[in-house]
Amino acid sequence: MSAFEAVDMHILPTFEKRRLSYIEYIHACFGTNKKSLELPHENTIVLEGIGNFDVDSVKIAVAKAVEANPAVAIKLVGKRNRASWVASNSMPSVRQIHDVQWDGYSDEGSSFIYDTTLSLRDGVVAELILVEGEKSFLIFRSLRAVMDDIGSMHFLEDVFRAIRGEPLKGSNNTIKDTDLMQSLNSTQFKVDTGIQVARLTGDAQGDEHGDTWRRVSVEGPQIWLIPRIAVALAEFSRHYSDDQVLISVPVDMRRHREELRSTMNFRAMSFVQVSEDDSATDFHKNLQKMLSTNSEAYYMNELDWLRYLPFSWLELFFCRTHKNYRDKPIFETAMVSEMNGYKSADLSSDTFKAKHLYGIPLTGNAYSFVSSMDNRIDITIGMPKVYANNGRMDRLLDHLMTILR
Repeated sequence: MSAFEAVDMHILPTFEKRRLSYIEYIHACFGTNKKSLELPHENTIVLEGIGNFDVDSVKIAVAKAVEANPAVAIKLVGKRNRASWVASNSMPSVRQIHDVQWDGYSDEGSSFIYDTTLSLRDGVVAELILVEGEKSFLIFRSLRAVMDDIGSMHFLEDVFRAIRGEPLKGSNNTIKDTDLMQSLNSTQFKVDTGIQVARLTGDAQGDEHGDTWRRVSVEGPQIWLIPRIAVALAEFSRHYSDDQVLISVPVDMRRHREELRSTMNFRAMSFVQVSEDDSATDFHKNLQKMLSTNSEAYYMNELDWLRYLPFSWLELFFCRTHKNYRDKPIFETAMVSEMNGYKSADLSSDTFKAKHLYGIPLTGNAYSFVSSMDNRIDITIGMPKVYANNGRMDRLLDHLMTILR
């Protein structure tokens, strides 16, 4: 009997058809235009540890986790304003690799992660990669239009519960991100559209396409880590520019519904302006003020019209092309995303012991990903190669580490 025969697909809960929110629609457009240099938007979560995996047991656990979280088995049908999610019979695939030449500290040697293609239309929206060697990795890829990073972690934790034979938490939501937004009393945070936003590492240098990322690890706990990182990034940007620094912080809107359990998208953005004299305390206060008015959840009715555009047209508003990849306008100086408070015991099994948890940043601008598991903090920072070269990424990491030691 195969691993997938252990769970009858016909008994999986039915995902009720619904149209995409405008946030999901924007994420879905990436990688659809032939002129674009962007990759599809993916969450890539990495568990690094020691040990090995029983592939059949993992496949059975994935099937059980999908049964409890049916929004992981969906696909995209329809076009433009009729684009909708429907249930799919496609499970997240499980791929096993041995002895890759990758240490997990940079993108160098990581191309194997993307050897297979995820597809919204085909319903292959997620993949688990098992890598065994001196270091072992469990890598979870998922299309960002289907789930956010917190949703990815919710699913991963259920996979490990299934492996260990424990009860699964599952999902209980019947709403989408914009439904939640519209139910809240939110205040819009207005950014001065006339300001010139500073680039984190100055102007583009060279002509190399693509993005690069690096990772650093430090011991925790670290107090006010996000504000300190944000201010450090602002300080670094001022080596190159006097323009206004704008830091974006993805906020998990599940905070508004404590009972909400979901793998789907419930991240929305807060934008914090950082003045030259601002301290980490100032950044914290400004962010908390925005959160107190639910500004991240402000529903922008005017963005609903985006769903009337074909994906390939919409992507041209956001993507890098051969013509603009060196000077494409940016929305923020840098993004600082947080995924904290996880326990290695929840992400381990009898044969695999998790030691590090980190995410690979989205591409396109300067993005940082801060994650913690137990008392270990891992920070990944990525950006286009034309902004990282000539030692700028090294200098940025050195500057960042001065606040973390």
